[in-house]
Amino acid sequence: MKKKLVVIISLTIMLLSIITIPHVRTLQADTESFTENIPPITNKTSANINILADNSFELGQSTEVPGIYEGAKKYGIITSDIIKTSIPFKGVSFSVDKVISSNDILMLEASASNDQNKWTEFLEADDNNRVNFNGSFNFIRYRVTMISGSGEMKVNKISLKFYKESNKVVKPIEKSFKGTITKPSTENKQGNFSTIYSI
Repeated sequence: MKKKLVVIISLTIMLLSIITIPHVRTLQADTESFTENIPPITNKTSANINILADNSFELGQSTEVPGIYEGAKKYGIITSDIIKTSIPFKGVSFSVDKVISSNDILMLEASASNDQNKWTEFLEADDNNRVNFNGSFNFIRYRVTMISGSGEMKVNKISLKFYKESNKVVKPIEKSFKGTITKPSTENKQGNFSTIYSI
């Protein structure tokens, strides 16, 4: 009888040790994020962007602007080369040293892949300059769009920080902008503007 009681008590303890409240894992910045040596951006895939000797880049001289950005004086876009990370990541944040006015827009986006063949769509960074992906990846490319109401914009340096874990993935939200550059509503082709963007 004593042996049966001991066995029952032992089994009960084992069950209680299994059925416990799960541990909530707190992400630590120093262990859950990492940086990589990011090569300077090149001019392989760009439009109206000048890359300077110190690897900074600025808008070129062209004043051709897509019609959706009415009010802008200049427009430029550049995409980075493909970057391979040493550790899989689920998110990335941008740190940008830039020279822009209150009437300029700098749009940051990122796309990720595991095999360099199939890529996610380019996702716009949130208000914290962060992009979260639905899954883990080893390759990334980023895109910078410069839309200037002043006519002058410059990016001195872009740094990336990668995250092993992702925040809750949400669709990028439209941002408000108190300026003159507007983007037309896709539902109205007559030129009424309902959506205004900034970063």
